[in-house]
Amino acid sequence: MTSPGFWTIFAFIRNLYGSVALSNVRDYVNQSTSIIRLECHQDFNRQCLHRGFIPHGLRCKPLVPTPYGRKLARDFSRNCIKARIQGNKQWIAYARKRQASAERNLRHVLQYDDLRSIFIARKQAEDMERSKYSEIHSKKLARLQPEEPAPRNERTTIFNYSSKQLSDHHVSLLAKGLNFAMAPRYVPKRDFIVEIEEKLRHINNVTGVNLARSRVLSILNNAKPPQPNLAQHERKALQELRSDESIIIVRADKGGGTVILDRTDYDEKMYAIINDTDHFVKLPRDPTAKTERSLVDHLKELRKKGRLSDQLYRRLFSSDGSTPKLYGLPKVRNSQEFVQLIRAQTLLPHESMISFDVVSLFTNVSNDLAVDVARQRLLDDRTLSTRTSLHVDDIILLLRFCLNQCFFAFRGEVYHQVNGCPMGSPVSVTAANLVMEYIEEKVFGEIVFPVKFYRRYVDDTFVILDKNFVDDFHQCLNSVHPAIKFTYEPEQNNMLSFLDVCVIRTDEPNNRMETKVYRKPCDSGNFLDFLSHHPVQHKKSVVRTFVHRSNTVGSLYGPSR
Repeated sequence: MTSPGFWTIFAFIRNLYGSVALSNVRDYVNQSTSIIRLECHQDFNRQCLHRGFIPHGLRCKPLVPTPYGRKLARDFSRNCIKARIQGNKQWIAYARKRQASAERNLRHVLQYDDLRSIFIARKQAEDMERSKYSEIHSKKLARLQPEEPAPRNERTTIFNYSSKQLSDHHVSLLAKGLNFAMAPRYVPKRDFIVEIEEKLRHINNVTGVNLARSRVLSILNNAKPPQPNLAQHERKALQELRSDESIIIVRADKGGGTVILDRTDYDEKMYAIINDTDHFVKLPRDPTAKTERSLVDHLKELRKKGRLSDQLYRRLFSSDGSTPKLYGLPKVRNSQEFVQLIRAQTLLPHESMISFDVVSLFTNVSNDLAVDVARQRLLDDRTLSTRTSLHVDDIILLLRFCLNQCFFAFRGEVYHQVNGCPMGSPVSVTAANLVMEYIEEKVFGEIVFPVKFYRRYVDDTFVILDKNFVDDFHQCLNSVHPAIKFTYEPEQNNMLSFLDVCVIRTDEPNNRMETKVYRKPCDSGNFLDFLSHHPVQHKKSVVRTFVHRSNTVGSLYGPSR
């Protein structure tokens, strides 16, 4: 017998078996398509729960407009999704029972070939229903998907100086920034337990401790890892870049961009610095252990003399130290104080704004110069004995130790910095500041012309003085010490940038100066990707910081700017 087509199957059954059999066939096919619709709906709800979407029909408007009220509304909406998923399970189970019952009835009534035709028609109906509702739910998910952020300008975010060609997936990953935090794939329960147990052992209330343990375990057992914040193709790109040993990816020194270099080029640039024998020498062995023993001996001697308390001794004591690695640090500066000072100044037509900068300040400040300046400042300090029991010679001994014991490892070899303050050392900024203050005292003790405004931040200095004395002031700065040399930049187009502030000369009668936020041309504008696995408080803090910066630094266009 030839199987009838799908569109004539119902008429065929009614003519051959009667209306009762037709009713059973309709019920069987309807239950089958109903199961498909429910399964598609179930998959949609699970996708929403997995991605954190709330369908429009289940969104609960917060009755209390507070953060906690909004959280309660979100939690209620998510619980509604879970209830809908549970309800769908029951409806699917009920539909399967009815489908199985209808199929048993058909097997008793229909012949084999006719039953087979019914199965074929059912499969066609299921495929059509699945295709229809899968498309519907896909469109719903697309509408619930948050809008993608505006694409970054790759030219200012990623600087590829390597020979490697980056794919679109590589660029998509690197554009997120090197401070992007990946969401963990599992909840680090063991780490949580270790940290919490460390705190609980200081509590004497046994009942409270056990209750806390119970609640913590309950929370950890129900905890689920966060949703992945990297697409699969980005994870693959990450593995590819991580395994490529021919390149190195580093943060740009300014602007927050990401730089890709060939490892050979990177090594050449680094060796060009550390092969300068006037400042660095290669050591035959790692001096970490010897340096550590020497430090401990100094500390023991000072404690024995009663000049170092047990508490400070334990704080300074070092054991199992590791060899420092060569790396760079960004400069961090505060411009708010400078803005407040500069707004109180006036700028006359015969005066000029000048920015002075020291050439390689830390490298060119010799250890002997830093120690001599520090010794003199300590000797001149009449209140030193009220703040510490250490004598001047004790402090100088420790300072010289810190400045002289500067070594680091690079590519498996150890180097010693023999001259200059070590970059990255906490004591270097203090030593460099003392030297700069020494130079300032010398300069202002010699010059015979007035300097209207002078403000320095480490090695950057902003000065307002008569245009006729700029060169004289520059020469006087360079004459104090042969290793400390200054360069300067005059204002251009009535503007001068200093730190992250642009100072502007105005034509107003009171000769006041205006300020606005200055961003370097190499600034990438890449601060913290919103999808990064950081606490939301950190992300909000980024926004608040820039709003505060605009309100405090900018004056030209008003606070709202």
